[in-house]
Amino acid sequence: MLQLNHHLVWVNSLQLTDTITCTWRGLGPGLGSNIIAVYDPSTELWSFLPTTGPLPPGEAGGCSVCVGCCLYTFGGSDESSYFNDMSKLDLDTLQWTNVQTSGSQPMKKAFSGLVRVNERTLCCFGGEGIEGPTQPGSTFTKTGRSDGSGRTNEFHFFDTQNGVWLSPELRGERPPPCCAFTFTMVDQHKAVLFGGNQSGRGEVNEVYLFNFRTMEVTKVKPVQGEPWPVERSVHAACCLNYGQDHPQLLVYGGVDNGNKILGDLWILDVDTVKWTEVTPPESMTPRCFHSITATSLGPGLTEVLVFGGNLENDKIVAETTILRFELTGPSASVAGPSAGKWALVDVAHNDTRGSAQRLSEKRIRQATARASSVSETSDHSSQDRVRALEQQLRAAEQREHDTQRHHQLQLQEKDRELATQARELTEANRRHGDAEERARLAEQREQATQLLLQVKDCELAEANRREADLSARITALERELEGKTKELAAHNTEVWRIPANRVIIGRRIGKGG
Repeated sequence: MLQLNHHLVWVNSLQLTDTITCTWRGLGPGLGSNIIAVYDPSTELWSFLPTTGPLPPGEAGGCSVCVGCCLYTFGGSDESSYFNDMSKLDLDTLQWTNVQTSGSQPMKKAFSGLVRVNERTLCCFGGEGIEGPTQPGSTFTKTGRSDGSGRTNEFHFFDTQNGVWLSPELRGERPPPCCAFTFTMVDQHKAVLFGGNQSGRGEVNEVYLFNFRTMEVTKVKPVQGEPWPVERSVHAACCLNYGQDHPQLLVYGGVDNGNKILGDLWILDVDTVKWTEVTPPESMTPRCFHSITATSLGPGLTEVLVFGGNLENDKIVAETTILRFELTGPSASVAGPSAGKWALVDVAHNDTRGSAQRLSEKRIRQATARASSVSETSDHSSQDRVRALEQQLRAAEQREHDTQRHHQLQLQEKDRELATQARELTEANRRHGDAEERARLAEQREQATQLLLQVKDCELAEANRREADLSARITALERELEGKTKELAAHNTEVWRIPANRVIIGRRIGKGG
């Protein structure tokens, strides 16, 4: 909603408490780059608050999440650069701080996903940007643009207390490099990634389930004949009943592979991984680059806040739309939101009387929804029923308090496990580095030994060849000598042989001896 730009609106929307939602930064006609907008669903009015401190550098494509009383925002881009800065806004003082980080930094990127795993750990996945040091197990694919940008599927944890980026091992089927998808927490240890844009494929409609308890990711395979949303990116998603049984993901709008702006509504039952298409009100317009968030108003009553976006004909809007959803089935946790009815409520920002009337209607519906969940077993007076309802509400609040305390203890234990895993990972990386060096030296020694053996083999082959040549020459000389000896013997015999008829006996010349 801030920073004038000619086409797109990118808004980060977060639920700060049960009733307050804030948005910050985007593209479109704005009120100033240091303004944060806060929306109160109870009055259906916006407040625009100035902030101080160094603003995050990314004008668009950044991702944000709320941890306690702080708003964390990561990455983003402007007309010429990508960023990997982490900034923090204190929601009490409205003071921005540039968070000093260490560890295995993500690459500079935008349009990635950021979720809160627990009170101190964030998870960042994917995005589009400039390639940096390659994270083990991740892939980078270029878009083909002149700036050398591309998509990544790198996976990081960020420790908000220590400001450290970690690269935990992720098992299972990691999604391909992707950007402009939705990455949504649906309970305390599970997130759903849907859609996005992949290099060479364009928009996709794949679903991946991330389990942060087991550090596994699973790709959901569509079942032939069952409904499934079309491919899309720059859409919006939120969890309709976070923390409850049978969590369900709502997906709205986006852009398909033909660059058509979509206006369809889909609900994914996370447990059964089945999609249900919901018919939106006729006045709902197709849009992209918008943001949505869900607020529970009581059992079986949910409101979805839709803000901003880019409509057809490149029209940028800064309006707020409310989809009010009320379950019609007897069992909300089993029937799920797909069994309810959607209703559109137009919001007049400056209509105080209209807001008060809608607030009154909203409170009546909350009371009705709560009262309908109470089982009436006897014909008591209205006063008795009210007292019973109040007791049940107090008991429910106590159970919720106990559950939150239990979850907090679980998160603390998980934090200690993550810290231990981080130390073990660091030590393993060090040992892995030493082992790689030893392996490299051993490989070099093996190569030198093989080379020396090859040289010795060549020398031995040459010696054997020379020995064979000498043996052949000696054999030839022996044969030649034998022939000469025979010729000489024959010659000597013929010279000294005297025929008997030529022997003449003369006088005796001596005697004795």
